[in-house]
Amino acid sequence: MKPPVMNPMEEFIADKPKSKKHHYIPIFYLKGFTDDNDQFYVYDKKLDKIWQSSPDNSFFEKHRNTAADKNVITDEIIKTDFPEYLLSVHDAKAAPAIDAIRKSTKDDQDVLTIERLYQIRHFIFSLFWRSPANDEFRNDFIKKNSFRSMGLRYVDKATGMPNLEAEDMMFSSDLFRKMYPWILPLITFENSGDFKNNFSDWKLLYHKDPVHLVTDNPIIHPPIKDFSCLHRNVIFHISSTRTIVSTDKIIPHILPSVFSLRIDLLLFIRAHRFVASANRFYLEWIINHTKKFIDEPGWESSLPDKIFGAFY
Repeated sequence: MKPPVMNPMEEFIADKPKSKKHHYIPIFYLKGFTDDNDQFYVYDKKLDKIWQSSPDNSFFEKHRNTAADKNVITDEIIKTDFPEYLLSVHDAKAAPAIDAIRKSTKDDQDVLTIERLYQIRHFIFSLFWRSPANDEFRNDFIKKNSFRSMGLRYVDKATGMPNLEAEDMMFSSDLFRKMYPWILPLITFENSGDFKNNFSDWKLLYHKDPVHLVTDNPIIHPPIKDFSCLHRNVIFHISSTRTIVSTDKIIPHILPSVFSLRIDLLLFIRAHRFVASANRFYLEWIINHTKKFIDEPGWESSLPDKIFGAFY
């Protein structure tokens, strides 16, 4: 006879992991920054090395989203990549919107529809919570916010009442912790207040030069005070030729080269470890020129001001 299911998440961890390479920056997004051969050059800030690679072999950690929990009946350690599956489902929703914008031209005035923009803005929240640059912030957020304070409940189907014992068991499981990069975007996006109010502030911009960076921390945003900051004054590369910006200022439809360069300088500085570009010479130039900004007192606050100052 099959033993009763004691762990409320056990039904999800019955299958063994099917994947190992878990991309914190999705492959479909990375492909917007490759050359004609689907390759780019990756720079490792920690090792100070550059090499040529592909999206499939970059910006991932093995088993980053694999959970391991003990079966309370058999004491067997059961592993699952269910959190990775959940993220892939979300990515599949955002991919068509990003693909449509990448294929657009500067004359396509209606390409940034409300539906596409909604998917892209939600994707931005997802990347924020998935980025290794924010791992410490995410862990601290989880510690400071209880299961219930985030609006989560475990309800018994039979009684319709909260099951506190099952809730505690779920909350303490490795599976649930690995699901946070999927759960937190859902909670913080719609609870941040501004997501319904400023669609008109989001603008699609085109670059004169099709050479730009993608990093493991790809969103430029104001300091995190609350999550409305991911709705306002945001800069996000859609590809090496297109960028989405949230601002209430009037800005040019085609970005000046100096503005594009400032974005990439800040992206490089804010990157956790990895940076990539289809153009090795451009990447090397960025590497060399960011050193002078890092050596300047107050560069962390002055460079964002220089970027957003172009809007004011």
